[in-house]
Amino acid sequence: DINEIFSGYTAELRKKLNPVKNSPSRRTFVWGSWNDGLYRNVSEEKLLAQAEYLKEYFPHVKWLQLDDGYASFCDENPDCGAHGLGVAYEGEEGIDKRKFPHGLKGFAEKVKACGLHPAVWVGGLCPKETRIWKEHPEWFIDYSYRISDSSPLDVSIPEVRQYMLYALDKFFTEDGFEGIKHDFWTYAFEDSHDLLKNKDRSGYEYRKWWLEEIKKRLPKGGYMESGCDIGGGNPFLGEYFDNYRYGLDVGSGDWNKVKMTMFLGSACISTRTGDLFVPNSDSVGLMNGLSDTDFLFLLNYELATGSMVELSGIYGEESSKQRVALLRKAAEMACNGIDVRFIGFDYRRQGMVLPKIICSETKQSVGSAEREQIFRIGLFNAEEEPEEISFTAQGAGIPRECVFIDWRTGERIPFSGDYGCILAPHESRLYCVQGIKKETREP
Repeated sequence: DINEIFSGYTAELRKKLNPVKNSPSRRTFVWGSWNDGLYRNVSEEKLLAQAEYLKEYFPHVKWLQLDDGYASFCDENPDCGAHGLGVAYEGEEGIDKRKFPHGLKGFAEKVKACGLHPAVWVGGLCPKETRIWKEHPEWFIDYSYRISDSSPLDVSIPEVRQYMLYALDKFFTEDGFEGIKHDFWTYAFEDSHDLLKNKDRSGYEYRKWWLEEIKKRLPKGGYMESGCDIGGGNPFLGEYFDNYRYGLDVGSGDWNKVKMTMFLGSACISTRTGDLFVPNSDSVGLMNGLSDTDFLFLLNYELATGSMVELSGIYGEESSKQRVALLRKAAEMACNGIDVRFIGFDYRRQGMVLPKIICSETKQSVGSAEREQIFRIGLFNAEEEPEEISFTAQGAGIPRECVFIDWRTGERIPFSGDYGCILAPHESRLYCVQGIKKETREP
């Protein structure tokens, strides 16, 4: 069975790396500033107000992540590409003081004073109009075959590595950030083309050096997220990263991007990358561009797949109360990095074929010789016509006698071996399965 061919291999990797069990992304969340229509429209004042709200109403949110938007270059050039790793080259002038009057260090200190951990987005590409590229074009890889307006640093050059360490020290040792969302970073390490100037080490060896240097500068329990990774879900990255972003930016709400996120996730999850580090579908917030049905679809999908890692959006307005209440309830029950199965679905089929039935399972110790198996069943119709969806206990891998509880409404549905329903277009349901206990020996 091709779906199980790597089971033994991933089982061994799980023993060696075992990152999911202790990952901060397992049961705690990141609030990130990029999505839900915020993007570069950030400021110290706005984010600290959000931090106070999160601390009071979202106890499971432990991280406040400042995304792209802190660089003065990007404020002066609003159409510029992502600029992160090269900002440190410009010193304090590189930080937009109109947004962050106390600099990034002052901002990070204030986040900590709110009781949250500060994290920062660091992009690995540098726009060609920035100071670092203009003054040191020889430091960069020619990546024009794929990207015309930005370039990655050539990590094989000793002076570049020295600068990269300086930048890390600026963000984490000096400014005091305790987590990183590392975006657009893999191009110098994982591209199959011969890009590096010096041939003394492979890109993978330099990748190990770089990720270890980041890890050194984070405190114990520090948070690492991989974004825009060429080899999405590469299992060996689980040694360093707590989660990996595989989805698109849904932004303030785009149904087609919700579908694409589900499509990409079906491949990542089918190939068991979640065994080794937590899949991160995309931040979910108020999503005012989505209807209530589409919003619930995204939320149910992230809960069913154990990929609800990031929250987004500015909360507290009267108009957002209903969705904030749903987000709070979802955050209470979310459990990431769980075992996920798609029922009656083959991700290898050509075209955008999406799963209709998602079953997830985790185990929780109840006593010295007893564990409780916790199942969730998610039903999804991403099509534009009604869909009939059915399954049996055997097909879903759950006991014949149990109770389905709608996590949102609390409705209880007895289950005795088979289930069927008709879902309207874009409709979804997520049930928690109650009444399943299993005697096992402790390992």
